[in-house]
Amino acid sequence: MQRVTLDWYVLEITGSAKALGILTAVQFLPSFIFSLLGGRLADKYNKAYILTLLTFLMGLLSFATGYLILRGNLPFATLILVSLIGGVITALDGPMRLSHITDLIGNGEVSKGVGLNSVNSNFGRLVGPLIAGFVTHFYSNSYTVIFMVSFLFTVSSIMIWFFKKPTESGGAVNFEVNAGTIKAGLSHLRTKPDSMIVLFSVFVIAFFAMHFPTTIALMAREEFKIDIRYFGLLSSSIAFGYVFGGVLMARRNSSITLENLMKNVVIFSVILTITSISPNVQVFAVLVFFSGVAGSNMVGSFNAYIQENCDFIYRGRVLGVYLSCFTAGTTFGVLLVGFEAQTFGARFPLYIGAFTSMFLAVVVLRYKNKIRYRLQIKNS
Repeated sequence: MQRVTLDWYVLEITGSAKALGILTAVQFLPSFIFSLLGGRLADKYNKAYILTLLTFLMGLLSFATGYLILRGNLPFATLILVSLIGGVITALDGPMRLSHITDLIGNGEVSKGVGLNSVNSNFGRLVGPLIAGFVTHFYSNSYTVIFMVSFLFTVSSIMIWFFKKPTESGGAVNFEVNAGTIKAGLSHLRTKPDSMIVLFSVFVIAFFAMHFPTTIALMAREEFKIDIRYFGLLSSSIAFGYVFGGVLMARRNSSITLENLMKNVVIFSVILTITSISPNVQVFAVLVFFSGVAGSNMVGSFNAYIQENCDFIYRGRVLGVYLSCFTAGTTFGVLLVGFEAQTFGARFPLYIGAFTSMFLAVVVLRYKNKIRYRLQIKNS
């Protein structure tokens, strides 16, 4: 809800695709820096306590944002600062929340856990934009939605606190034996060539293709000339696709291989190509659903593969690296999206994302054995 509202708010006060790209980049930039720290904290401390604190802080930040909008005192520069602070909190939260879910369900059901978490989080993306669009239109302001989000964050923090396990501990092993902490997690990853290939793939795809909130906003406003109500419907359409993709992940029983991951990338690329040439908003609304299905299944498979192929004592730090790669790609890539859309039109970022994803999958499938060998030699 908050993301959709602030995206639209930026377009209203600036009318600039570049400004939207900058805001999105600022929201993701801290994850590139602080996700590794969040992973270290996840491996060392009680996750429920820290998640409670971080969720409550997000509620306070949302309240402050809504208050500034209400007072008419939230220019673009101040919004950048607020988004930067929110990005830091989210960066610390990410690896802790993901590893906490896997701890709760057990190592043998990682794919199901990732899928169910995707269903849960993306259901919010399904309902949230719809609510945000109509509430903003009905009240003709942005701060009402932001205050609603603040209330929900506060309730969530209370729920995490009261439903935590009394005996839950941060790490199942003596953390101090893992000399170097973050460095130890990186060293562990270097012994996994396929995981290194996956992390590189995550960065490339995130950089060029995973910018749906921004590209949908640009397509809605620049290409199809629709208002925020229908922008909310488009955002809900792709979120519904994310939910369905999470359900597919949760139903998976077989282990995930590198080859299966790259086949998912090919499917995603084909669907994104078709979506990019949508002749009208009705067709686009249908196709972004399928893009959401393919994208959710692809990203969820990456996530599950990384967790399944690491030792559990390093899980938080490995997830920190994974989220750093993903958010680094989206952070710097969204700047490119803004430039592309401003220069070549709103469809162009979709073209580039589809082409790059296909090219990556073909290269990895064709040369995976050579890449594995070189990574093994380099590590040795």
